[in-house]
Amino acid sequence: MEAKSEGKMVVITGCTTGIGLSTAKFLHAEGANPSGRCARITGSRVDRDSDAGRHDHAIVRSGTMDCLMFRSVAFLFAVVALTGTRAPGVLSAQATSRDSIGRVRLVVSEQIRSRGRSPVLILEMFTLRQYPCLGFRIEHSLKQRGKALHVELLRVAGPGGLCQQAMGPAILARQLDLVPGRYTLHISDGSKADRFTLDLTDSSTAVVTESASYVEPDTRLRWRFPRRSFALTCGVVPVALPVCEDVQRWLKRQTGISEVVFPPGGLNPYQADLNGVPTHTLNVFSYTRDRPFDAIRRCFAEIEERIRETVAVYLTLMWNDDHLVIRSRKAYHERHVEVPERVTSGPACVGKG
Repeated sequence: MEAKSEGKMVVITGCTTGIGLSTAKFLHAEGANPSGRCARITGSRVDRDSDAGRHDHAIVRSGTMDCLMFRSVAFLFAVVALTGTRAPGVLSAQATSRDSIGRVRLVVSEQIRSRGRSPVLILEMFTLRQYPCLGFRIEHSLKQRGKALHVELLRVAGPGGLCQQAMGPAILARQLDLVPGRYTLHISDGSKADRFTLDLTDSSTAVVTESASYVEPDTRLRWRFPRRSFALTCGVVPVALPVCEDVQRWLKRQTGISEVVFPPGGLNPYQADLNGVPTHTLNVFSYTRDRPFDAIRRCFAEIEERIRETVAVYLTLMWNDDHLVIRSRKAYHERHVEVPERVTSGPACVGKG
């Protein structure tokens, strides 16, 4: 252990198994004095007068280092940073920071990136290669000349030091501030150059392949978010369907609210990348009033009270400013009540809103 670590306190997570255990043993071998559960694992003495005798963590003021044991994954990297040595299960991202990029997947879609913000158009690329930890990115340059976009892929870069072990691709994500129109998209990586057409309208986005050798584009038509819209999702458990249908009918009766039906052949922006067996239904609605959600919030609060003692009912209302979630609070093995077929008949929901 280098002198610069003397007198330091380091934090280890989950010290009874896996990475935490290996790290605790390593630090103990280097002269640290662990406390709490790690002391029992490493054979180090625990100060019985400290909190270590009563809890799973404590600070012990002895040895060349103090060691505080918590169960928080975020603190694992403090151990490695202080010791200057890579612990088992922690990877050095810099080792592969200049790897070749290889084949990539291309997606252009409209997304809601944060609450209270309007949807934005995002160009994303993902390496087909999976890296040993999350946070790898594709370094690049993006230039626009009129209706032509030029993306130059430079290298794959790690997250800038150490990262927790987890498989994932290197990612590129750039916001595109483009008006509707037809654009040429050039993507180059060294001597390789692929070309695509990007068709943007007020209601859709689509990527068309002109020539491709290493870029795999998602060419599916994607609908854009209708302005002033929201989505209702509901679990597909049969017992919950009457509730979903009742809420859908109630929303359609509200003044200024109407259901949006997307034409076939395109992806719904609220669930564009839903894969596998659907776990919920989804209905999209548009609204014309400035504040339609006051009445909806009142009604949903009343609905939540009516389904609180039931099982398997789960509804979510999503829009770009906020979201509402209401759900049952009981499990099947607990005493519960039957799901009512009508949940919008209470005083908060009656009327046109």
